[in-house]
Amino acid sequence: METPRLRSADIPQAEDLTEVRELVSALLEVGTSTDALADHTGFSDRHVCYRLHAAKVLGLIDGKRALTDRGDRLLATPPGSPDERSALAEAVASCPVVKLVAPDLLTAQALDLDQVSTALAQVAGLSASTAARRARILEAWRQQLAEPAPE
Repeated sequence: METPRLRSADIPQAEDLTEVRELVSALLEVGTSTDALADHTGFSDRHVCYRLHAAKVLGLIDGKRALTDRGDRLLATPPGSPDERSALAEAVASCPVVKLVAPDLLTAQALDLDQVSTALAQVAGLSASTAARRARILEAWRQQLAEPAPE
């Protein structure tokens, strides 16, 4: 059986899901222009593009930078709330790259970064260093969505 292929562009480069949400919210306020989004958020153009791409991969926006139903559901939640965490977890679990290389991302006690990195290199033709960096992004998502420790 042939290994499914992803393009390098299918692998997100935005580490902070809070910033992805901030950018999705900014789309409603200032429109789809990268310059306007950068001015509004203070993110560099490059980081605006990374976060927009992550929003697309997560199914929060479509290819025209319009909010999807999933994006609408996310923005209907209070920032930092359990509902927000749940909406983001749903988006991450549904993300094609997560489903392919780390389907247990949100349920595993720990992520085997070497295994995920190797899988990313194989399915997207990434160099070892790029695959390792992208694997760390998935790990960052997992950590952000972990249930908070009881107080």
